[in-house]
Amino acid sequence: MIKMTEKAWQAIKDMQHSLGGETYLRFGINRPCCNQMNYTLSLASSKKEHEEILVLHI
Repeated sequence: MIKMTEKAWQAIKDMQHSLGGETYLRFGINRPCCNQMNYTLSLASSKKEHEEILVLHI
C-alpha cells in the first residue's frame, strides 16, 4: 500500500502543473542488495512499454 499526505499530493500536482502537458508520477523499486529495497518517485512525460497506468481518484 502506498500512502501520501495531502501536502505531498499537492506538491506533486504543483510540479505536474509547472511542467505543463500530461505528466505521470513514476513509482519504482530498486533492489541494490539481496535484502534491501529502494523506492523511487519521478515525473515523466511518457509511459514506458513495460509500465502500467493507475488512475487514482483522490
